[in-house]
Amino acid sequence: MSFLAAWQLAINFQVAGAMLGLAIGHAILLVLLCASIYKEIGNHDKVQGLCSAWIMLSAGRILEFLGLGAVQTGVFQVSVLATFLLLIFMSLLMILHYLDKRRDAMWCTIVFTVVNASVTAWTIVAGERWYGFGFMVASGVGVMIAATWVNKHIRDLEFFTFTSQPLYG
Repeated sequence: MSFLAAWQLAINFQVAGAMLGLAIGHAILLVLLCASIYKEIGNHDKVQGLCSAWIMLSAGRILEFLGLGAVQTGVFQVSVLATFLLLIFMSLLMILHYLDKRRDAMWCTIVFTVVNASVTAWTIVAGERWYGFGFMVASGVGVMIAATWVNKHIRDLEFFTFTSQPLYG
């Protein structure tokens, strides 16, 4: 083996080692960032959940003071719960967008829209006491689907990080 061939082989190994080091660093950074995002979203959801629970528990007194009846109080409580679920759904969509999984985020949004439109159409026919259930059901279904996709992508994150790196030879 000539000196130039040995030199080229050594350079190729150095480049490959550097690329592997970059890939490992990239994977560690992505895992840490996703863990940080999960933690912050969890903290945000705890605060929002406590506020939503407080509003739902005190809704009867607040809405009675405003002159609204029991049906409106029920619709308000369902809407508060649906808004909390929507917050979680939007947080999960943000993670999907962050991971560049736009197609999965699009399908989650389409399912949310279809379920919301269909169940809301039914609740309009069913009467005033059922108002808000379409939004709540759609938010719950959206959370379940988006959480499934996010968990799958986080579980496979290292694999996709390493396989998306270009090979140099």
